[in-house]
Order: sequence, then C-alpha cells, then structure tokens
Amino acid sequence: MVAVAYVVGCVFAGLSGALLATQSGINSTLGAAVGKSFAAVVSFAVGLGALLVFFAIDTAGLGHKGPSLEAAAAVPWWGWVGGFLGAFYVAVVVVYAPVLGAATLMALFVCCQLATAVLLDSMGWVGFRKRSLHWARLVGLGLMLAGVVLVTYFDGSTAAPAPAPAPPPLPGQPPGQPLTASGPVASGRALAEVASPLYGLSDSTSTSVAGGVTVALATYSKESASAGAVTDSETGAPGERRSGAAGSRGRSGNGSSGDCQGTKGDADANV
Repeated sequence: MVAVAYVVGCVFAGLSGALLATQSGINSTLGAAVGKSFAAVVSFAVGLGALLVFFAIDTAGLGHKGPSLEAAAAVPWWGWVGGFLGAFYVAVVVVYAPVLGAATLMALFVCCQLATAVLLDSMGWVGFRKRSLHWARLVGLGLMLAGVVLVTYFDGSTAAPAPAPAPPPLPGQPPGQPLTASGPVASGRALAEVASPLYGLSDSTSTSVAGGVTVALATYSKESASAGAVTDSETGAPGERRSGAAGSRGRSGNGSSGDCQGTKGDADANV
C-alpha cells in the first residue's frame, strides 16, 4: 500500500511545479516594470518573509527542534549554496521568461531537472539515497526530451501571418467592388485614391487629401482668372486713359508732342 506521506508529497510537488510556472510570469512582469535585478530582490525578500513565518510556525507552533551551532558546523560547504542556486533560477526567469515564453521556459526547466534528478539518484550525490538506474527511466528521459522539442518548436511563432485587412470602401462605392481608374469618380476622390500611394489608408484621410487636391486646383484656376482680369485692367484701360490724357495735353500745347504722347499711349494700350 502506498504511504499517505508519499501521495501528499506527489500532490505538493505537482502544485509546486504549477506555482513555479506562474511565478515566472509574475517575476517577469515585475521586472518589466521596476527592473530585472530589483524584481529578483523583491522575489527573494517576499520569499524570505514567508520562510520566516514558516520557521516560526515549525519551531514555536509545532515544537520542532531549531538549529544548533554543532549541527550547523557539521554541514558540508555545498549545503550553504542552495540559496545561490535559487537566486540564479529567479534571475533567469526574470530575464528570459518574456523571451522564451512560459511553456518553453518550463519545458526546459523540467527536462533538465528530471535529467539531473535521475543522475543524482543514480550517483547518490548531494544527500540523495543511491538508486539504481533502470532502463525505464532512460525511456522516460527520451520522451521528455521529445516533448521539450515539440513544445519549443511549435510555440506559435511558426503560424502563418494573418492577412492584411481590406481597405474601407469610399462613399458611394458598392461593397466588394474593386476600385479602378476607369470606374465612376465621386468628386475626384476615387481616381486620386487609385493614382496616389495613399491607397490603403483610412477613407477619411484619403478623402481629405484628394478633396484638398481638388480644392487646390479650383483655387489655382480662380487665382489665374483673377490675375488675368487684373492684368487686363492694368494694361488696357489705363493705357487708354493715359493715351487720352496725353492727347489732350498735346492738343493744348505742342502738336508734335501730343502726337508722340498719343503714340506712346497706343503702344501701352497694345501691351
């Protein structure tokens, strides 16, 4: 019969794995907001606070024996570096979780953890009881490696990109009808939409630009007509007035001078 402690241990081990996957997203989000190094410090500070509460409950509440100087002195040197390994794990999660994604990150972690655990069990290192290496464990490692390859390769980045959305129709254009230069032109907007590189922009933007071109052309025509009227008024009528004035002065004074002034006035009028 399976011991109750073994079942409870399996449940909590699975829960810890789920919490580790969630922790990677929490730490990476915190690192993006306040900085990766500070996020790692916060993660360990919060963890330290939680472990101090656990230590108080374990020693004071449950009555378990606390540490002693003799027991601490008997610990090998590598027994004190576990916190460093945990800090390395948290730092890797904070830095690379946004790059790899939760699935790829956890798949690599779990695969390497399992391979290392099998090695530690078979060798009896770092305090584990030595267990014989069975062929079934090697098969399980191979299946785990295949799962890591599948999870890492099909991470969503190989999917086909979504097609670009179709541009919105112009006012008065039937839906689904392609826009052509030979089609009906509504206030010059459809032709400007096809002939200009603005095709694909929003309808309001392209319409305003094409309408601006139409208004500019109309304004230029009006200005050209106004300029022609001003030129006629400046060159025609004033020339005649000057010619008449010169002729009157010539008749009142010298005849030859009046003829010259009259000829000059006619020339101005012709210009």
